[in-house]
Amino acid sequence: MSVPDAVHAAIRKWMRDPSNGDALRSPEYVGENLVAYLWEAGFRIAPIDTARQKNLRRARLKGTHTDAQWDAMLQWAGEACVNCGAPRPQKDHILPLSQDGDDSIENIQPLCGPCNVAKGVKRADHRHSSWRAAVLGETVA
Repeated sequence: MSVPDAVHAAIRKWMRDPSNGDALRSPEYVGENLVAYLWEAGFRIAPIDTARQKNLRRARLKGTHTDAQWDAMLQWAGEACVNCGAPRPQKDHILPLSQDGDDSIENIQPLCGPCNVAKGVKRADHRHSSWRAAVLGETVA
């Protein structure tokens, strides 16, 4: 039996296992647990990285931010989107990771989901220059 055939046989066996039950309907369950099962069965399968995960890993090699910096950014923005003022903003990379942006606080702004989606892959900084003093303690020239 070839390796792909052996892997497929192991997957079929795992899928028929009644202890997995209804959880098989969850892609997260299947993804995490099937890879673990195959690993334990002796098949050394590397986890699949998404393009976003690869971009984020590459970006973090160039620069990262701390939770304290992000919290300071949120406090400076009043826990709101810097573009429209909506509550519960999320992290937006000004220069997108897919375009070689880094993960430093200088490249992050709080945007709500709709503003983040509307921005897309464009490079748009909606922060007022006063953010540097509030977050980094730098004086504005």
